Amino acid sequence: ALVAHTVTFCADLPEAEKRTALAAAHIVFGNVPATWLSAAAGLRWVQLESAGVDAYLALNTTPRATPVQVTNLAGFFDRAVAEAALAGILAFYRQLPRLLVAQPQSRWIKPEVEPAIRALDGQRVVILGAGGIAQRIARLLTAFDAHVQFFSRTARAHSLSTPAELDTALAVTDLLINTLPHTPATIGFLDHTRLARLKRDAVVCNVGRGS
Repeated sequence: ALVAHTVTFCADLPEAEKRTALAAAHIVFGNVPATWLSAAAGLRWVQLESAGVDAYLALNTTPRATPVQVTNLAGFFDRAVAEAALAGILAFYRQLPRLLVAQPQSRWIKPEVEPAIRALDGQRVVILGAGGIAQRIARLLTAFDAHVQFFSRTARAHSLSTPAELDTALAVTDLLINTLPHTPATIGFLDHTRLARLKRDAVVCNVGRGS
């Protein structure tokens, strides 16, 4: 049987009307302020327009008659984020920012930048996380003959699965890439002590959360 339903598009509504509509909602599509949803007693499902879910992790902290199901766009941004990470890494490795500044000035700075240029070939890479973004970055880097290891709670071949294993590996890591989400378990994970284990010339690329 068909069930009557009402669809409200909130984009152009004043804030007060948005809050009223959300308080009555059973299903929400989009990243509305998570604090607004605490008033939605009948809420059943939130479909986010992002991969990150950190702001919505507390929705079920207060007991509800029916828990809220939160779904995200996992996998949607894998290619874009991986390519952005690779672009940044290659730009730094090849010293492109310095070269692009010198180019319009017709300055030949090869002797200045050449000592800082490095190749991905043979680089020892550790990727924090092993989700879709991490897997995509690993495939791109493997094509450059980099040696890639994941740090993941889920045991997998050639991966690091404990903090102790990671700490040992950091001493010989050339490139550390963070793809971890924001969760209570990841906050402060890459702290001063852990960063200090890296070699002085190691590179850190963060496409995860700043926390």
